[in-house]
Amino acid sequence: MQIEYEEFIGKARYIARPSGPHVELVVTDPTPQLRVAYYTAMSKGARSRTMAQALVKRMVEDARESGRQIVPLCPFVRGEAEKNSDWADVIRDPA
Repeated sequence: MQIEYEEFIGKARYIARPSGPHVELVVTDPTPQLRVAYYTAMSKGARSRTMAQALVKRMVEDARESGRQIVPLCPFVRGEAEKNSDWADVIRDPA
């Protein structure tokens, strides 16, 4: 699966475009040290969930590489972060 990162004015997204519906994770970078994960758009089904998990993992890898912290406002990202305690170095509590 190929994951792309696209930047737009004021926001960006990680996107997987297999044949069929795509899955995307929308983020913003309010500061160079902080990335906010707003929402994950996906269709129902195991394949979409697996693709969404891959997008979140890629975001975590990118955060580590760039020295950013991630604020998981998106419930899906927050749930994945709770399952992966080894991401604690990049996940920041949204409270």
